[in-house]
Parts: sequence; C-alpha cells; structure tokens
Amino acid sequence: YRDARFMPDGISVVALADRTGEVEVWVVPVDGTTPARAVTTGATVTRREAFPSPDGRYVAHQDQDQRLWVHEVAKGAAHEVAHGTHGAFRDLRWSPDGQWLAYVQPAVNALSRIWLYGVTDGRARPVTTERFD
Repeated sequence: YRDARFMPDGISVVALADRTGEVEVWVVPVDGTTPARAVTTGATVTRREAFPSPDGRYVAHQDQDQRLWVHEVAKGAAHEVAHGTHGAFRDLRWSPDGQWLAYVQPAVNALSRIWLYGVTDGRARPVTTERFD
C-alpha cells in the first residue's frame, strides 16, 4: 500500500495498492478487523493520488493516461471527470460538503485553468476570471 490518506470516518484509510496486478484504490480499515476493499477495478494503467471527499462518499484520483476520475465508494461506480492532454491534473480539492471537486488542468498554451466538477450533475465547469457585476 502507498499514498494513504485517512477517510473522514477516522477508522479507515484510502490507499493505492497493486494487489490485483495493477494499481487500484482501496479502502483499508486501520485496525485490521475487516479486509481491505477495492474501490476501483479494471485499471489498465497506474492510478495515482486518491483523495476522499469530506463526507467519504467519493474518491477522486487520476491515472497515467491523464484521466481524472471520481468513484462512488459504496457503489464502486466510476465517473470520468476530464481527460488531459498537456500534463497531470494538480491541486485536487473537495468542497466542505463533498459536492464539488476543484482541480487544475494544464492547457495547450502552458497556462492552467481551474475547473469545478459537480458530483450531483456530473458536469465539469471552468472557473472564469471574468467579473460579474
């Protein structure tokens, strides 16, 4: 296991492991009383940096193919948030209510843009720098 982060429940961690032959995201009880459970399955490339939402319902991560994912922990359902072409996603952060994922995506012009992904509607939106009066 590697890159462990506590889940909000405080009794388990989310971590990456290659127990199946490819790196997947796992939820592991810290006391070892129950077995670890895979949140993701079927990886074809290495998964990286798993971040649980504050409510513990979702885990966000990216993979080696520059895809950003959100997985529902209870169901294991996968949602591809974005596909990058110019580098890894950065600065993944959840809103306090766990309904929004903010991330930075590099663009073709070497500048980066902040995006927000809403877990309720499954849409990603760019954060604009324009002023609205």
